[in-house]
Amino acid sequence: MKTFSFYGAYETADIVKKVLQADDGQFDSDHVESFIDGSDERKLLPLAKFSKITLLHGFILYCLNDNFNHEKRSIKKYGSVTIAWAETIASLLSQYQINFRPIKLSDDDIFTDEIERKKALSWLDNIDNSLHQLWLELADEAFHILFRDRMVLQFFNLHVANIIHDWDDLLTIYKTKKGYFKRCRMPSWLKKAIFHRDQGRCVFCNKDLTGIYNTLSQKNFDHIVPLSQYGANDPTNIQLSCRDCNNQKSNKNNSTSDIYAKWW
Repeated sequence: MKTFSFYGAYETADIVKKVLQADDGQFDSDHVESFIDGSDERKLLPLAKFSKITLLHGFILYCLNDNFNHEKRSIKKYGSVTIAWAETIASLLSQYQINFRPIKLSDDDIFTDEIERKKALSWLDNIDNSLHQLWLELADEAFHILFRDRMVLQFFNLHVANIIHDWDDLLTIYKTKKGYFKRCRMPSWLKKAIFHRDQGRCVFCNKDLTGIYNTLSQKNFDHIVPLSQYGANDPTNIQLSCRDCNNQKSNKNNSTSDIYAKWW
């Protein structure tokens, strides 16, 4: 068990969804490609082997760093930031109980409600390690939000599949001769998590798969984007389905659904 505050997690999840989405409302693969291109193969192993640190974890961290670096570039360009912006960062660090050095404000700063460029950038450099800890906390919490959104998982994994298809030299020892990843054993911790997330029901037909009311229904842990369509062996690419829907979906279909059981 872990204590979650979700203090900045929803904003982080929203950043990730906006990064994935292009201006025309479609999902944009440019950032996914940049993330994979900038990561070493060790961090990309979730493509080939199921890991509790998923590919989405890494992508959320990439989005947080990219968004923050954009803010720093704006500071360098425009020369100052508001006190409120610095206080927002300080508030996030305090909420997650991360030690950091507060910025020292002068009377001029308070009067103008702005912090000049040199002081702001120096402060950000001094708290770099604290910010890294903050990104890890935010990424972990945002993952728990996005992991429930199967439509985001589908779009994310479709873009990942396009990259796997195009990059022949990516993790080649785990691939078949046709260039897609080999099927590997799905760990029990993942099956339990997917079963819990999808509430023991087929994501397509909503059939009960708990074995309590219907003992004949067989559950399948299905790749949203099939391996034969260059899908990944990543926890974010797995969903729960019944045998009939899984057979109907086959290995040429990358569908999921946006149906969820209500709380009441």
